[in-house]
Amino acid sequence: MRITNQMIIDRAVRDLTTSFSRYMELQTIVSSGRRINKPSDDPIGITKALGYRTYLNELDQFQRNIGTARTMLNYSDSSFSAINDFVIQAQDVALQLSNGTYDDNARIAASQQIGDIIKQIISTGNNSYQNKYIFAGHMTQTAPYDFNGMGVVYRGDNGDLSYEIDRNMMITANIPGSDFLLKPVTVLGDGYDLNPGLSRDTLLINLNGGNGVNLGDNHFTIETLNGTADIDLTGVVSIGDALDAINSQAASQGLSNFTVSISDAGNSFHFEDTSDPYITVNTSLSMLNSGSGVDLSIPTFTIKDGTGTEYTIDLTGAEDLGDVIDAINNAAIPGLSASITNEGNSITLNDSLGLDYTVEEDGGSVAEDLGLLTSEPINGEFVGSDLNPLMISIEESADGESTASDLGILFSTSQMVYDGDDVDPRLTYNTKLTNLRNNLGITNSLINIVNGHNSVNIDLSSLDDNPDATIKDLMDMIEGSGAQVKMRLNDDKTGVILESTVSGQSLIVYDTDENGSASQLGIAGSPDLVGSLLYLQKGLENNWVSTAQETIDRFQLAQNQILSLRSVVGSRINRLDSVDSKNLDYQVYITKLLSDVEDADMLNAVSNLANQEVVYQAALATVAKVIQPSLVNFLS
Repeated sequence: MRITNQMIIDRAVRDLTTSFSRYMELQTIVSSGRRINKPSDDPIGITKALGYRTYLNELDQFQRNIGTARTMLNYSDSSFSAINDFVIQAQDVALQLSNGTYDDNARIAASQQIGDIIKQIISTGNNSYQNKYIFAGHMTQTAPYDFNGMGVVYRGDNGDLSYEIDRNMMITANIPGSDFLLKPVTVLGDGYDLNPGLSRDTLLINLNGGNGVNLGDNHFTIETLNGTADIDLTGVVSIGDALDAINSQAASQGLSNFTVSISDAGNSFHFEDTSDPYITVNTSLSMLNSGSGVDLSIPTFTIKDGTGTEYTIDLTGAEDLGDVIDAINNAAIPGLSASITNEGNSITLNDSLGLDYTVEEDGGSVAEDLGLLTSEPINGEFVGSDLNPLMISIEESADGESTASDLGILFSTSQMVYDGDDVDPRLTYNTKLTNLRNNLGITNSLINIVNGHNSVNIDLSSLDDNPDATIKDLMDMIEGSGAQVKMRLNDDKTGVILESTVSGQSLIVYDTDENGSASQLGIAGSPDLVGSLLYLQKGLENNWVSTAQETIDRFQLAQNQILSLRSVVGSRINRLDSVDSKNLDYQVYITKLLSDVEDADMLNAVSNLANQEVVYQAALATVAKVIQPSLVNFLS
């Protein structure tokens, strides 16, 4: 095959071009430091590199989001810290002014201090970051707390400002202002006891906080010095029924001077026995010795005369002192008789024959328990020791029964007048206002309800015109006043609860007089922090000691609320720190992977470039020799 000059030239130029291209590739690798500078360099590698770079870009954005969220949370935490300090100051003021040792001037000065604290707290709640209010939810261009000097309204929303800090991982960087300052820390009226008093109409099912009375077998026993009465409450429904049943049955069974009524305290049964306070033949043995009774486990004792003749007194089956007197008198002891001491509480033995009788035990303690034990001869008359009887004793009819206990009358007393235990009547919507506070009623005066920027005066004095006015009547009046509140009985059925029907507003219930209607109903004050501060401020202006006392606990609850929110913020910051650290580790790792794919082996690349330069220079020299110019080249 003939090789022409043109073929030689073409081959030389092609080899030179190839050498130059390789030389330029190596020069690009060395100058850029990367082995992949265009997709064709490594299609698989470039795909990996693009994935790594995308993830690194995401990590960069995550880190920026973490920084923004951390800054907002730190702003929130510092704001909470400042608010907590202000609340502590207010609580200190309340503690100092909660007694009567300070004068009007001191309370007015303290009121001004509380006013300054309120302004500082509102200002802190309206803190902003990068011209955005941090506690306004999504409404970051609106100041969250609007204070008009009377009440506060929250103007923000409950929106969360969330940031993506990792793939499929979001974090909330704000705390909406609705979660504090105006969020109730307590409920007005919760746990308060209006102590409804007993009336004849009070139902037994409403006693003991609504647990009622377990009548069981419907019986219990009343004992006095004059005898015993078995009380049957079958068919009894109300307090009036119980009083009538007890009084009529006690009288019919010999307790004629015994009466039961509603106590002056208004919350229990009152017992009174107007009989002479001395034992009788009807006095039960169980009433003696302060209720310890007489031990009849060995029911006999001995009476012995001076000659040694013995007479056994057997009290088997004895129940009252009449049985004891009869047992002694029926023993046919010559010249000896027994009786009840006139106007006393002991047994008297009379020896009309002077036979020097003595009284001894038969191994038991019955004579001693009856006050008759004596080793000295009876000289005419022997007055036993005081039997210290109980005056009134009430017992259940049998073990396991609780009728008397549930009625608050399971007791024994050495007094002729006694009040049972508080039977804690349950409050109902039909409870009369006059029955509240153990039948003292409430002072129906003017109250003022401030709900946000809305103020309503409610005059409860009109309820005085209706002696049968009930809790429901009072609730209807307050709920219908336009104050945007609702009322209900508390869960314990001991008092009433007042709540706002509108969230995000300070709620305050003021009395126009210290310890007025609202205080007596247990609904005075405010359930939230700002409202409690405003309530304290006005109370100090009025020189009311009770106002400071009422707010102390609520400030403590507000501190707990703020502490809880700070814990939330702290946990979020910890979470940010954890994710931030993880993302930094990922950045280092992904960057290494990207380097492994893209970066060139510089030592090898430089060596290859030097070799390729030699190759290229050789190719240039070869081409220069192969391609010799002729006169024709110049002529053409």
